[in-house]
Amino acid sequence: MEQAFLTYTDYRRKRLESQVGRTSTQALRVLPLLLHFNQPGVPGYVDDGRCPIGIGNYQPSDADIQLARVFFSTPLHRTGIFRPFVELVAAMGSVGTIAFSRDSDLDIWVCYDALAVEPDRVELYRRKVKAVERWLAETTGRPVCLFLMSSASIRENRFGETSAEGCGSAMGLLLKEEFYRTHIHLAGRYPFWWLADPGLDEKAYRRFVEFTRMEEAFRNSHYVDLGAAGSPRLEEYFGAAIWQIVKAWKAPLKSVLKM
Repeated sequence: MEQAFLTYTDYRRKRLESQVGRTSTQALRVLPLLLHFNQPGVPGYVDDGRCPIGIGNYQPSDADIQLARVFFSTPLHRTGIFRPFVELVAAMGSVGTIAFSRDSDLDIWVCYDALAVEPDRVELYRRKVKAVERWLAETTGRPVCLFLMSSASIRENRFGETSAEGCGSAMGLLLKEEFYRTHIHLAGRYPFWWLADPGLDEKAYRRFVEFTRMEEAFRNSHYVDLGAAGSPRLEEYFGAAIWQIVKAWKAPLKSVLKM
């Protein structure tokens, strides 16, 4: 099952790269480096030694390091990271559908381990993410949103405050289903959901995760638990419509189509 999904996500990445062009492809390959390191002279540097670093299950290749020199004069240097802060980096939304076009946004989830550091250190990393987001938007020439979210919140279907970009808890399962259906893995651990049988409800999924983690040969550090994508409750569809009304201030036709 794991190999099947690795092959599938590799295909999806290559398809995305064929759509966005050479410069954007290179920028997306450099993105994990900027989120993994915190080094002077490159976008996203935070001048505070308490800023978290590291992406789990990620080791930049020599080719990645060399590619960074296309954009930055300062060379990136590998450093040992004891407990990586970020668990998964993945693009999601229209980027993973046939609706993706040259004008589409790039929505990217940066999922972190809330237990790894104190809350004030998370805010330091949020500054880093915002700076990287600006660099990626300028480099690719398209709207970019990097969403920094804790894996625990995603498991519980909590997606921040309700706003034009965050849906709060109004449509948690709908958004998670969209993530699993559309996401393109960029770096980090793989979602446990990849390994689960289709259609598992929350209880069955939890039993599956617990049983799998007990398997001696299972590489637990390679996976992150983001919870199950069960059947949305009826009220979530109403909440989704309310959220789209909020978003309609910016793109009314798009919101009508989504509703």
